[in-house]
Amino acid sequence: MADTALPTGQAYSRAHIAAHFTWAGLSTQAWSAAKYLVPKTWHSTPLPTPAKPGVTTLTTLAAYVAPGDAASLRIQVVMLEREITAQLWLRHYLIAAGNQPETLATLSPKFADSLSQYVMDGQALVGRIAARIHGNLLFLVAGSCPLATYGQFAELFGLCVASFQPTSTPTHGIEPRSKGAVGKVVGFEYPGSWKSREVPALDGKLATDLISITGGQPTGIMRVKTCSKDQVTRMELQIEDALHEFASAGVIPGELMVNKGLAAVGPRFHSGFLQVFAAKTSAGVAQELWLVVAEDEDYYITISLLTPDRRQQFLIWAWNRTAFDIVTESLV
Repeated sequence: MADTALPTGQAYSRAHIAAHFTWAGLSTQAWSAAKYLVPKTWHSTPLPTPAKPGVTTLTTLAAYVAPGDAASLRIQVVMLEREITAQLWLRHYLIAAGNQPETLATLSPKFADSLSQYVMDGQALVGRIAARIHGNLLFLVAGSCPLATYGQFAELFGLCVASFQPTSTPTHGIEPRSKGAVGKVVGFEYPGSWKSREVPALDGKLATDLISITGGQPTGIMRVKTCSKDQVTRMELQIEDALHEFASAGVIPGELMVNKGLAAVGPRFHSGFLQVFAAKTSAGVAQELWLVVAEDEDYYITISLLTPDRRQQFLIWAWNRTAFDIVTESLV
């Protein structure tokens, strides 16, 4: 999957846009108000007044069809129950819909855009699908047409996506943030859906665990651990210690999938790195083990995440992955 730039209507002149497009999206319900450009010749499909969206099913706010049913455009919305980036939510949507992504572009944590192919009723189609997070709502802008005619609609879809803008004032974000700490050494923020618990000292090191519960079952665990540089240790050994802790709990590390330096570990820390391992539980359930180590003048800080494998439970993995980033980037 590429991160290639997609058309945004820049091939159209202002005069062309004024002549052939109109602004839409006005709503009597403040939460669903938005503005976006649609072609003047496309007709709008009558829809019932939408109820407040739920967390599992997309609610259609508007639908438009080109003359001759040559292409279509939908504006939909869903309420987000857990912290997640637009890019990860969009990846989840494409997987669930059975689309084959060609491009998935991250424009910001709250805005992602994509181009994908799928088959419906035996016909090959193209979907230009963008996700925009606004408060605790995610708006989906989805244009579709036959694969053979996509060239005719590429810029048009791009203009609709690029012009989309929610106009209501969001009442709040997705989740409240809680504040956590490990002793008096380090503080951090985490999503309110995670629960915090302190753990006994580990060989002179201090740690706090965060646990995610979904449907009454634990679906992710993070550990934030501190280690004083007064001990005989070094940065690389923090990974070995974390792997040993998980192995003692029945988690078997496997292939190293990612190994890279990391910049976003808060202003206090002058260096850090990330390693990601494939893993399995003692029962053979596929997992991923994410580990970040950061250091300042006096301490090493290790953040570990045990999460279901993305190929097995992508949405839970995405929630856990986003929470891991929130903790990592908020270290103080």
